[in-house]
Amino acid sequence: MVSDTDSGRQVQRYIRLTHLIPALLDMVDDGRIAFSVGVELSFLDSDLQAALMTAIDLNDCTPSYAQACRMHKAVNNGYISEEMIDKIMAEEKPNQKEKVSISADELRGYVPNGTPSEMKAFIRKACEHYSDYLRRKERNSDEAR
Repeated sequence: MVSDTDSGRQVQRYIRLTHLIPALLDMVDDGRIAFSVGVELSFLDSDLQAALMTAIDLNDCTPSYAQACRMHKAVNNGYISEEMIDKIMAEEKPNQKEKVSISADELRGYVPNGTPSEMKAFIRKACEHYSDYLRRKERNSDEAR
């Protein structure tokens, strides 16, 4: 909704959103795609936006602002394609990398107290040792057969 305090530029950005296909506009309205990302995507024609929706469903992720800007720039330069959209959307984004977190309380008794980086180094070393142990165990069981 446009308010009295919105600048002319902001109003233009709201108007740009009218160029989105309904599925993408719904994602902006629901907050699944940021407003600024929606503005950038509005420069793709409806066929490319439909291809983007397919890529969103296939990769189970939404485009970042940087990805949307790259698509917009490709439109301006005249070299955008469905394949390019697929390639951009298949990229792993930093916020989508899997992370494992364990609280310090859960580690008590297994990891010596120290700074977080010291604890991280200890856990990595412990994992290396355990992995080596499993490989040796597997090798020994193969030799016993």
